[in-house]
Amino acid sequence: MTSKALLVVSIGPVHFLAATMRYRRNARQAHCAGVDEAVVAGALDIDGGVFGRTANLQGRRTPRHGARLTLWAVSLMLAASIFAPAVRALAPDRAVYEPIARSTVYGRRFAIVVAPGPAKTSSSEAADRYKSKLRQLGFTVTTIGPSRRFDADAAIRDLAKLPSGSEVALFAVGQTYARDESDIYFLPEDASPNAVADPASLPTEALSLGLVLRTIKKSRPSQFVGIVTNCRRLDDPRDPCSMARIPGAEGVSLISVRGPEMVADHETSFARTLSGLMGEQGLVFSTLFDRLGASVERGGFSLRRSPDISSSFAFAPTRYFSTLDTPCNNPGEGVLSVSDARARLSACQTDEQKFEGVQHFALAELRAREQVAFAETDVPCGPAFQAAADRYRSTYPWRTFGVQFEQRVAACDRQTPLPAVSRTRFVSQTGWSYDYDSTLLYVSPDGNDVDEASKTQVSTTFHSRDLGTAVVIYIQVLANSQCLTPEAYLRFGKVGKRTVSVTYSEASTTPPPGYYGWVLKGRGMKLPNQPVRDVMSIDIVTTRVASRDQFLHVGGRFPPAQASIYEAEVLKIWRSMTPPYNDRYRVPCSN
Repeated sequence: MTSKALLVVSIGPVHFLAATMRYRRNARQAHCAGVDEAVVAGALDIDGGVFGRTANLQGRRTPRHGARLTLWAVSLMLAASIFAPAVRALAPDRAVYEPIARSTVYGRRFAIVVAPGPAKTSSSEAADRYKSKLRQLGFTVTTIGPSRRFDADAAIRDLAKLPSGSEVALFAVGQTYARDESDIYFLPEDASPNAVADPASLPTEALSLGLVLRTIKKSRPSQFVGIVTNCRRLDDPRDPCSMARIPGAEGVSLISVRGPEMVADHETSFARTLSGLMGEQGLVFSTLFDRLGASVERGGFSLRRSPDISSSFAFAPTRYFSTLDTPCNNPGEGVLSVSDARARLSACQTDEQKFEGVQHFALAELRAREQVAFAETDVPCGPAFQAAADRYRSTYPWRTFGVQFEQRVAACDRQTPLPAVSRTRFVSQTGWSYDYDSTLLYVSPDGNDVDEASKTQVSTTFHSRDLGTAVVIYIQVLANSQCLTPEAYLRFGKVGKRTVSVTYSEASTTPPPGYYGWVLKGRGMKLPNQPVRDVMSIDIVTTRVASRDQFLHVGGRFPPAQASIYEAEVLKIWRSMTPPYNDRYRVPCSN
């Protein structure tokens, strides 16, 4: 007995690697010899891990073959225990990617993307998309594949070591197969070409989803969800794969998808839809299933879910992105110095690129821009302050830092008393009325509320008392004969065509009650048969919400050096506008 034991120790390491490569052939020999393969898998304590799930063969043994294969099994078991680190090293196609940022509120999150099939396919492209989105969402992502059967099994075995109590998401990417409702199988790179044609060979040729589920559950995750992105039932190809009877599926929220057979890149299109929904904050897994089904129904996809699907797990919980430890989130909101505000703007621009398509960082970048504009008003009173204040006032009519800004303006007003401004009320024949600074502007004799019947508009033109006709400010009331929106009128009409460079184009935030409008700013003006003029311009067009019969157009052109003065005057005229009770022009436009 002692000599036999020594023999086992001496031959085990020598035959270990060779035995693994000969396993499939020896399995059939074992069946003939009557050796129970489950004894080998059970002795290795890998739940069928390295060699997959095996048939429970009855113990029919012949003395000669039984002794030989029993000796081989014990040798293999001992060699595996001696060379355990080498088994983990034999998983070259397993990689771990840290998240782009971690949440300061939510715990550790792990995702496993299993795609053991061939590389450079639509499946591998889809796997890359899921990996990128999951890293955005704070998951540590483990990818398995493309890989051989042995390597994938070794990588799957390591999943039992995930930290206990973690949130876990599993993605089975690429074509998977189900013989019936008992399990779902992944085909590795080295699978037999006849594996699908011979479904009985799947347990030995392919990787078992049930094995993956049972292995991950050993880590005791707090929440466990999974998505099988492209499963095909071999016994009934028209039916999506069922997961109710898969071993290990108990307590796991699963979604399986059957893609259309006639669409070549359906993996990519489905990944695009799913990853977009994953980024919606507060979208729980059960609602994700409903939204996903509605989104892909027309594309020929069929979905099925596990009986009990989570209504608490979300890839992006409510307000999740604001909890990420990123440079844009860290400096926080509030009043900052110019250097700090610019640093935050740079950080938010970087985060917006990293978290592409995430609205939280797009809005944070806009808020950071306002922080910079407000911080630039923190200068000594004088021309520099006045220019910065005018820029901030005109760009941000609805100001986040309104109270602090008005305090700065009031402080400068106390230090440098401004001359009294004489504002004159102008009432147009169209019924519109407004104020203008009569010490700064005068009404053009040729443009005093002129009724231009041929153009169905009434116009008033102002010029500068200091600069004369170099400054033109105009107020027009005109029929909306083409039933355009304010945006279309400005961007695609004569204003947009004559503007060399548009510097600002947004919806107006301060129209009169019951109106909506558009603002367009630009530099440079080009007219037919004339050289380009270097002027700054601002145009604001508004119309009633209830009807678009006529436009009110307030605008101005002025030299760049005096832009802050005259743009501010245009905005003051605009804010003082009082509309008439009835429109002058009636055009039957449908909103």
